Amino acid sequence: MSSQYFVVRAEESQRCPVAVVRVSPDGTEEAFTRSLAWGPSDLLARHGGEPTVFEISADDVEQLVVDLVVDVRAERYEVPYGQGTNIYAWFAHRSDVFDLDKACVLVRDFGNGTRERFLPTGTWSAVWSDANVPESDYFKRSLWGNPRSPVRVPISAAESDRLVAQGLAWPPTSFVVPGDERRLRRMAREHVDGGLEVFTDDLCWEPFEWDGEREYAGRYSMIAYLETVERGRPVTSGGDHDYSVLFEDFEQADDLLLARNLVRLPDGDPERAQEWQPFEGWRDNFRVRDRNDERTWFDAELRITKAQADEYVRLRTEWSTLRVRVWGRLGN
Repeated sequence: MSSQYFVVRAEESQRCPVAVVRVSPDGTEEAFTRSLAWGPSDLLARHGGEPTVFEISADDVEQLVVDLVVDVRAERYEVPYGQGTNIYAWFAHRSDVFDLDKACVLVRDFGNGTRERFLPTGTWSAVWSDANVPESDYFKRSLWGNPRSPVRVPISAAESDRLVAQGLAWPPTSFVVPGDERRLRRMAREHVDGGLEVFTDDLCWEPFEWDGEREYAGRYSMIAYLETVERGRPVTSGGDHDYSVLFEDFEQADDLLLARNLVRLPDGDPERAQEWQPFEGWRDNFRVRDRNDERTWFDAELRITKAQADEYVRLRTEWSTLRVRVWGRLGN
């Protein structure tokens, strides 16, 4: 017999539940609350049977607990845009938020359109910034992204100083191994310790050795990566529609659930492009109508099969249904 899990919703709709409760096979009850720790609980004894309490699957627990961490950190450390500096730590995996030492990116937003990122050289460097899109807006997506997406969280100045002093869990540097008539172009990466990996047609990273030419242009990296994914996951006809998914980060393209959008073209006609959204189904997507067939910096597109599109719809519907049930709404 395994443990059971429950969510205790707030009576009024908000971003996060009051607690996630775990009941062990022997009946012991513990809860992860806004204190950001598991501890003894009697929440089910006091609130069991109320409409704000319902059971969830073990697979959903980590995502809801992570959202509690993100939301509480926002309460503690985030100031309204324009009223001071916010510092955000970025984690490659949502579960990493429980260990601040796994932060791989630091960004500080001064609230005036100026933003800086901490570099492996030990210095802060200005990054492109849209004054109308504060870092906090990107952070909010962490609460409403899909369950396997990366996450950003606000941190304190003291935590930032500690991470700067000890160093981050730096992400690898991506590059492209150029192709020729005998060799396909490949996406590769170099880790901080100098180790090299190449992304293969089996859709996995494998160690390799390379002392030849490297291409570092981001667009070429994206194309090489997507070409590899498409070779490893070939697409056959989707019947009356051509299906594709769009990613914010092309290196997420081997995980369909990380796709930002699902798009289909009836009879392959871009003028009739449609986009799928939870609870709305298929709708006209004017953003896609003007796209051309060439991949760009802003268009990490991957063609997929109808079966893959159906699986994406199923997974996103399940996750969106859970979020509406927990928070009372789908988005901010």
